[in-house]
Amino acid sequence: MTAYLLQLPHRADMTDSLRARFRDLTVDRPADAHHVTPVGARFRGARSPGPAPQVTVWTVPGARIVGPVRVGEQTLAVYGVVPSPPDAWVDRPVDEEWMVAVARHGGGGCVRVDGPGVDAAGAVAQWVERLAPTLSDDDYFRPVAPPATEFTVYSPTFAEPEQIIPHLHGVGVRVRSAQRGHDGVSLEVVGETQYDGSVSVVMRRITTEPVALASVPWREFGPFAYTVSWRPDASLVVGVDAADEGASDDALLALARSRIAPLIARLAGRLQAEFSGTVLTADGFVVRGQGALQ
Repeated sequence: MTAYLLQLPHRADMTDSLRARFRDLTVDRPADAHHVTPVGARFRGARSPGPAPQVTVWTVPGARIVGPVRVGEQTLAVYGVVPSPPDAWVDRPVDEEWMVAVARHGGGGCVRVDGPGVDAAGAVAQWVERLAPTLSDDDYFRPVAPPATEFTVYSPTFAEPEQIIPHLHGVGVRVRSAQRGHDGVSLEVVGETQYDGSVSVVMRRITTEPVALASVPWREFGPFAYTVSWRPDASLVVGVDAADEGASDDALLALARSRIAPLIARLAGRLQAEFSGTVLTADGFVVRGQGALQ
């Protein structure tokens, strides 16, 4: 059975992360949950991890997540992995795609191992100690999030194409087309950047809300989904000069993405400011915090 030690920053909200994917979620904080400090020669001389954090058990269909467990930097160093940050969650298999998305979104990492899961909150430290001999830096991965080039604003406000155009102009995009859909509701506004391709705002009315919006008060979002996205220029995809051995399609795309990502974020922020609503990433995570899209 594949299990994971998921490392996330101290401020990470596991409940929000789970609600981005799973509709059926149970959250339990058992009264008898306790933290056990790893013992034995392997951990001799390690600093005490300090007061135990409050342990929570999250249950979703087919899986359970227990944590956080304060493993400690020296303990993780024994595994040969980068011990940053020390607080972690232990998971009995959920969905590897989701695990990677959470690690990428939270700026954390995962240790993937084949072994038993954790059935009790108090057994986390013993589980970690049993697995220690099997872990190596090959088992550790830290997915790097590329700069985001897609956001969706879920708003209660219905807009006309003419209301979208000034926002593209405001971030330096020249508008190429703006039209309402045949249904009389949807719209699409497309603009061009100078070097990196096109930027579009597509609005549609949704009939089923994303799972992540279940954690948002109903007054803070609506049925009109404004998706801001980027389509790279064709030359970035096929390569500018095939004779130039120093050129790389991936490198060119990465450079263009790094230039366009702040523009996409500002455009999504402008739409949210005018039409109100809640912003989700392409992975389905709620964008929180004032100024997150500046």
